[in-house]
Amino acid sequence: MVLKFDIGTSAGGLAALIGIVAAIVYFRAVFRREAKPNRATWWILSAVGIIVATSYYFSGARNTMALAVVYALIPLSVAIVSIKYGEGGCSRFDLACLFTAGISLLLWWLSETPLVTLLTNLSIDFAGLLPTIRKSFRRPQSESRTAWTLALVASILSLFAIERWKFSIAIYPIYLVATNGIIVAMLWIPSAKSRAATSRSITRIFFNAILLIVLFGSRKVAAGPVDLPVEKISSADSEKNPWTGDTGFNFVSAFFAYGLLAENQGVIAEPFLDVNYTAIEVDGLVSKVTLGLQLWSSLHSAGTDATKNNPVPWWYEFDYYLPVGVTITKDWTLTGTYLDYEFLGGAFAAQRAVEGTISYDDSHLLGLFALHPHALLLYNFQGVLGVARTAAWYGEVGVSPGLSLAAKSNYPVTVIFPVIVGVGDRHFYPVDAYGFFSATVNGSVPLAFLPKSMGGWSANAGFTYLNLGASAVTLNANQDHNAYIWQIGLSKDF
Repeated sequence: MVLKFDIGTSAGGLAALIGIVAAIVYFRAVFRREAKPNRATWWILSAVGIIVATSYYFSGARNTMALAVVYALIPLSVAIVSIKYGEGGCSRFDLACLFTAGISLLLWWLSETPLVTLLTNLSIDFAGLLPTIRKSFRRPQSESRTAWTLALVASILSLFAIERWKFSIAIYPIYLVATNGIIVAMLWIPSAKSRAATSRSITRIFFNAILLIVLFGSRKVAAGPVDLPVEKISSADSEKNPWTGDTGFNFVSAFFAYGLLAENQGVIAEPFLDVNYTAIEVDGLVSKVTLGLQLWSSLHSAGTDATKNNPVPWWYEFDYYLPVGVTITKDWTLTGTYLDYEFLGGAFAAQRAVEGTISYDDSHLLGLFALHPHALLLYNFQGVLGVARTAAWYGEVGVSPGLSLAAKSNYPVTVIFPVIVGVGDRHFYPVDAYGFFSATVNGSVPLAFLPKSMGGWSANAGFTYLNLGASAVTLNANQDHNAYIWQIGLSKDF
């Protein structure tokens, strides 16, 4: 049998995911003052991006919409950050571009011709990019090469998501490749003369591509369904939304990481966002492949360990993780993850690591008594994630049994009991390999009284007991081997 594996949908999702990663890298460069966004560029792009995405949708695009949405929301975030961390201002030309964007929206509303609005706004979008292109040409060091390169990769991937090569659908992905390509050329090519020549070449390629689309725009391309030899799946499974995730926030009484105390004063809030994209889901040996992006922050009212005159002393930590999971026979899941820990308040230098996790779903064996065991191995290759030094290894094993109460009511209560033991080498825990033991009880209940239009929100509360090893106890209050943490929060699945 064959599986209809849609390259277009997968490429569009992966392009959006890489676009989000590019934004994270850019934000990190901005907060570390390694890049200075031009305020005029990003305010224009934020205004135009929303209009372009809307026009693009009504022009018939679907698979490539994910990247359009990402490129609409991210500029708005950068624009807000640029108020404090950026450079430049709003000249008459910039204000004229914003005004023209508003006029184009009005024209679209009156004429109901989204393609006209799309073309108009692409021109305005390019005008908004001109200050950044000029800045990249004159001062390449003022922009993040890594971020713009990732944006170019995402743009190229979006080309493979084009359903049909007609002008109204293909113009936006090609435009993104051209503009991002010009900026990347400005940032990577050392010679000013070579940068100018490369930008001219990219421009010529862009206009030639548009000409080809106009001439051959009605043809279907091979980026649609491709037959792959795998076992049969149901039509219902093939129509599942590949995007899943959750978002929310928790308040905790203390912040521990790997058994190490980071904060126990003031208000500690921990917002999070997890996004997962299912690239493959079939009945076979490899039953599922997922790509993910996880964002997590710890916000502290006490501003502990913040550097002097830091603009965000309350933003203790910002982390992002990039997991790739492979599920085998629907029971075993192997996950490889890149982890990046940033301390925006200035408490520590950045810490980075990679980890591998193996987990087993034993529900079919033990039913209600399933343990859901997992084992994890982490290597910290930059910064000091543990106590002693970098180049450190950390490992843990754990189980997470659970139960459901009042399962048939409108307010079923799900209770889980995670138990974890963490160990490390002498670079991670220098005194003793034993790092910590934790036992948690956490209950969650859906907020069924909320309108369905708000989505599925849940409330949770939990308590954690920690027993700390010889290395971890040196950081705990009063050198106590025991620690206790309370948690309450809200979350939403999507």
